[in-house]
Amino acid sequence: ADASLGNIAKHKADVNGYLQSTNDTLKQLLLTELVAGLQITAMRAQHRALTLDFLLDKREAKLNGTAKNDSIYKLNKATELREQGLQLIAQVEQTHYRYPIELIARKRKGQTAYHFGYLYLASYLHFWEREEYQVKNDRYGPFYKLVWNIPRIIGIIN
Repeated sequence: ADASLGNIAKHKADVNGYLQSTNDTLKQLLLTELVAGLQITAMRAQHRALTLDFLLDKREAKLNGTAKNDSIYKLNKATELREQGLQLIAQVEQTHYRYPIELIARKRKGQTAYHFGYLYLASYLHFWEREEYQVKNDRYGPFYKLVWNIPRIIGIIN
């Protein structure tokens, strides 16, 4: 993750130069979205590493009866990364999507069992946040912070 973000930063001037030199809007949009995708993927890896480090510290403290002073820092850093990721996603959403954001990335009533668009969970980094709560609260069950309405999905209710 660190190497990926380092490479993105290293080539930022080249990317910006290309974006300014071309008048091809499609190429600009694609390159911008590609870079954002690489960034968010690296940030996700960093986030996962921080939550796992926090969890390992927590387990070690429980076994040994000693607490590490920097453990909560790791979870706070993970939260900070998620918030940065949300800002990056908001920037991507403002550029160009083929369909309206309200339709594909927000809660809404629809004809399917899901009352949200297919990008909703990614748009709000739901699983990143869920992971933070899991390690913080020691809750790992499949129904913890569940966003799907199981009875609706299997057809019991409308």
